[in-house]
Amino acid sequence: MGIPRSFCYATRPIPEVKGDRRLYRYVIAVLLILAAAPATGQSLIEGGDDPMNLTAEDLVWHRDDNKLVATGNARVIRSGVELRADVLTAYSRDNPQGGGKQFYQVDADGNVQIISKNERVFGDRGEYKFDDQNFVLVGDNLRIESNQGLITARDQLEYWEAKQQFVARGDATIVKEDKRVRADILLALLGATPKGKQEIQQVNVWGNVLISTATEIVRAEKGVYNVRTGIVRLRGNVKITRGKTQLNGNEAEVDLNSGISRLIGGKGRVRGLIQPRKRQ
Repeated sequence: MGIPRSFCYATRPIPEVKGDRRLYRYVIAVLLILAAAPATGQSLIEGGDDPMNLTAEDLVWHRDDNKLVATGNARVIRSGVELRADVLTAYSRDNPQGGGKQFYQVDADGNVQIISKNERVFGDRGEYKFDDQNFVLVGDNLRIESNQGLITARDQLEYWEAKQQFVARGDATIVKEDKRVRADILLALLGATPKGKQEIQQVNVWGNVLISTATEIVRAEKGVYNVRTGIVRLRGNVKITRGKTQLNGNEAEVDLNSGISRLIGGKGRVRGLIQPRKRQ
């Protein structure tokens, strides 16, 4: 293990200073926006004048392959947000509008962590494509730890910058205190509060939806979760189970804050199986 080098003191050939500033602006903005999205409202895409600090054990510019590689405990820090990975690689191509090179993809490989004041994102590998404005994180233990709860996924986590949407695929779960919402696919819609704080405002879920609280289990085909009110609107083969009592219907509302659930008739009648308490 060598002594980590900062970007300013790297001795291997690297692009000219103008190119470096563009690269690191994009590397930080793109790879760290995922951490900012859930709760903090930080927007590194907008840039700013805060200094950026990149350190690694080795920094190499591969001119023939048009890529810059930072290896060995690579870290980027800006505005209180930090990206960590074993290897960071940025790929460039000719700018079709002229003016030299432009970076079109950034990869983060090995023990990827994105850390900010209020959240930590974990994965094994990450990839951002500038054309699609899409960041994809994969790995064996995908998760986001934030003050809005714990989000996990089996297959991948995605962030769509232009749409301001976050997607978790494969056994996607949000856990907060004793409440859990799980589905095959989870789509979180982001928005700003009146104070300018960016946070998850709505979560749409599809496929094998399951909501569990301390007192009941609710199943459905799809649903919409209003994060502000705590109310989940469910549709399709809804089943509410509380102990030995089960209620079935086509639509339902579950209030995660109050613990009150109610069936809505929708297109069909509601049905229930109520088990009487045994006399002592």
